[in-house]
Amino acid sequence: MNIQNSKKIKQLLKQIPANTVVTSRQLATMGISRMLAAEYVKSGWLNRIAPGAYTRLNEVADIMGALFALQAELIPTIHIGAASALSLYYGKLHYVKSENRTQLFTPLGKKVPTWFTKVYGDNTDINYSDFLPADIGLETKKGENFKLQVPSMERALLELLYLVPKKITVSEAFAITETIISVKTALLQELLEKCSSIKVKRLLLCFAETAGLQWSNVLDKSNIDLGSGIRKIGKEGVLYPKYNLVIPKLG
Repeated sequence: MNIQNSKKIKQLLKQIPANTVVTSRQLATMGISRMLAAEYVKSGWLNRIAPGAYTRLNEVADIMGALFALQAELIPTIHIGAASALSLYYGKLHYVKSENRTQLFTPLGKKVPTWFTKVYGDNTDINYSDFLPADIGLETKKGENFKLQVPSMERALLELLYLVPKKITVSEAFAITETIISVKTALLQELLEKCSSIKVKRLLLCFAETAGLQWSNVLDKSNIDLGSGIRKIGKEGVLYPKYNLVIPKLG
């Protein structure tokens, strides 16, 4: 490797946060072609983890480091959500047997690149949905080396209910909801008013009321569209008539 290329890769490495993924697309914006990137791999400056994706040598990029690359380059609003976010960011520890993979949420039409699914696909579930607006209930959290967009606790709770019953049971979701004794009611109100999932809204209000969560009484339910008709979730259950829900008995 000549001196000019050596200086270029040294400057590049200074710009990459530790333990994150750097993509061919990002390298190209820095004047590093795929051919030159391949030379850096051979020379021991970069580690190629998949076609089009690299890390600094001797570093390991976990799901956070991969999300950093996605948010910075392709999908600003892709994020860890649902029970995964409630546990990771808000200390809502749980024992959900059916939740073994990290749940990610991203808007419809925002396909993740092949390198991500190749490296991280076995341990993640990607939920493509616009049931909540992408610009509400996301905030920036700073980690040790970089910042990420993450859901507020209120948004993560609604994402949890979105996954009922396919990826989490009614009883598991209710058990987690019971632990959330304090919320930002103004934000939750806005999210519920703009949420397009009747199932999510009915479950949230039914769970909160059944659990006796005080913030349920503050919400203005007259501005939340709950649809019409009875909704049955799961194979068997009892009717909660106030919210027209047939679900397994709570509590």
